[in-house]
Amino acid sequence: MKVLVYGATGVQGSEVAKQLLEAGDSVRVITRDATRAAHWTSSGAEIAVANLDTGEGLAEAHGGVDAVFIQISASILPHQIVHHARNALRAAQDTSQVVVTTSSVVPSEKVGIAAPDVRYDFANLVHEIVPNAILLVPTLFLENFSQALLPAIAQGMIPYPVPDDLPVSYISVEDQAKFAVAALKRPELRGNTYRIAGPDTLTGKQLSDKFTAILGRDIQYIAITPAAFRGELAKFVPDDIAEAVAQMYAYETQQGGHLLSPSLDQTLKDLPINQTTIEDWIRAQNWTIQQGEY
Repeated sequence: MKVLVYGATGVQGSEVAKQLLEAGDSVRVITRDATRAAHWTSSGAEIAVANLDTGEGLAEAHGGVDAVFIQISASILPHQIVHHARNALRAAQDTSQVVVTTSSVVPSEKVGIAAPDVRYDFANLVHEIVPNAILLVPTLFLENFSQALLPAIAQGMIPYPVPDDLPVSYISVEDQAKFAVAALKRPELRGNTYRIAGPDTLTGKQLSDKFTAILGRDIQYIAITPAAFRGELAKFVPDDIAEAVAQMYAYETQQGGHLLSPSLDQTLKDLPINQTTIEDWIRAQNWTIQQGEY
């Protein structure tokens, strides 16, 4: 099977491409900047250059593939997410197997907040343009802790915009990719939507207890507001992107809190994978900050 993979210069898509290559599939990665994806050639993948803003190169990128994995970056403005998704989905219309991840929870209706409403529009675009696509809807990613929060955890804290008593089934990027690869290989599931999450459902206190036990030092969970989180993010990303992320957390931890611990009964029945426990995930990460890294 030859698969076109979006987002292969980012965290989610790169793991999908890696797992497909390990399974012996052919992979073509799509990127705006070929230099950022050059490392994929040594792994045996093809590189296709295309522009999601203009649509230039998308038809060529999709040519001759058997399946497509679509992931739209969250590090762009909300209206750009819909625009990019529309261009990608139109290019994928004639592909027999299409798997799309929303990269976050999706409300069942519009809620009057820009960022979650964009996810609702995104999901509806998938159903409208590629009705046979398999849609994956994840919870929150564990990699939020090993990347953005690494310096804080090194200092013994997990400052996170989720109430400490809200249970969350965090998912690893590895497991998201396992679900995606499984879906890419199951044409009989076309048109279905699956909520995906990890096997452990934890409150903030339970999460910090896991970190403390495995890292062998005291790690305290500190619930902060989405507004405070936005202020910290704005030090590293454009302010409007930080605002969109904060809006998602505000929705997810209030009206959308129930979406953070979904039932996986049907998901695991149709897409059986070996899930990664929170303990195994923590043990697999490098929690050491190199001198001068931050």
